[in-house]
Amino acid sequence: MRLPRLILLLAALSLAPGGAQTPQDTSLRLMHSTFRIAGPGGQATVFLLTVPGSAGERTILVTAAHVLRAIEGDTPLVSLRQQKAGGKWEPLPWPVRIRSAARPLWVEHPTADAAAMEVEVPEAVRRTLAPASLLADATVLERMLPGEPLQAIGFPRGLPFAFPVLRGGPLASPILPDQPVASFVVNLPVGPGDSGSPIYWRDTQLILGMISQSIVTGKGTPLELARILPAPVIRETIDRVAGRQP
Repeated sequence: MRLPRLILLLAALSLAPGGAQTPQDTSLRLMHSTFRIAGPGGQATVFLLTVPGSAGERTILVTAAHVLRAIEGDTPLVSLRQQKAGGKWEPLPWPVRIRSAARPLWVEHPTADAAAMEVEVPEAVRRTLAPASLLADATVLERMLPGEPLQAIGFPRGLPFAFPVLRGGPLASPILPDQPVASFVVNLPVGPGDSGSPIYWRDTQLILGMISQSIVTGKGTPLELARILPAPVIRETIDRVAGRQP
């Protein structure tokens, strides 16, 4: 497994000791923003983005809605990371309350498998997170052509790595101008643990969407294709958390 080890090494070297420097390349910024979530009933990928707030930056957790629905109990663990004075990264299991009195604390998109909620994280973690301004808009999506190489960052099969792993595949479906984009397809095999992984396009250094699920045949046979929720859907879901949409 040399490739994951190389990826972890690159990510670990991307910040100066003490976490004072924010990574500029989107792949590294997203690696520092992407985490494993686990609880009774399931494990998957989440990513944290910052948005402006009246009292300072707010931290928003984003993932597929089915991920949070599947987790039983109120407080799963998100595997954050902390950097020690010597530069070494260590796991920081962080409880995140997703329910109160059996009531979900997250919000869902009204028509898509997307969920978001505001969370509190240590300041040292928040400083390394990517801003929500990296979410692409519809005009960027319309520029993509089938075959464009896209990248996914996540925790396939819930692998307990400190940092997520990067994988890639080409855009496998057309995105038509002036047409609402409910989802698009990437030629990438996905399985348990991949849901919630952000997808980005290195040409633009922007987040294009998030893995929702694997595409299967009517008999349940995986096709090694991933259904992706587009970035505008993520933005709409975050706006619902921020109270800017009903």
